[in-house]
Amino acid sequence: MKILITVAILLFGYSAIASAEGIHTKKQVDDISVDHRPCLFFKLVGVAEADPVVAGQWWFTVPRTHTAYREILNLLVTARVATLPVSVTTTGNIVCDGHAEVSQVRLEGP
Repeated sequence: MKILITVAILLFGYSAIASAEGIHTKKQVDDISVDHRPCLFFKLVGVAEADPVVAGQWWFTVPRTHTAYREILNLLVTARVATLPVSVTTTGNIVCDGHAEVSQVRLEGP
């Protein structure tokens, strides 16, 4: 019985960690910003919270050290200009002065 309880606790803990990311599908890019910090920042239309780990914070962040930084920047600019939706997944990490770190951005069809 102790083993079952331990497994249940471990699974519950894992699911809580796994759900710490934010997933936003088919959203319009609202704003893109690059400043002196080593990150790219952007917002999505209608998204008030980028990731649950930063409650109430709507900015998404892509560190310049991200392996696909340039591709994500190009994709976001294209989506913004062409008003195409994107899907964004965050890592559950906080970077660049308290903002949600992005793991992936995908351009969606119209």
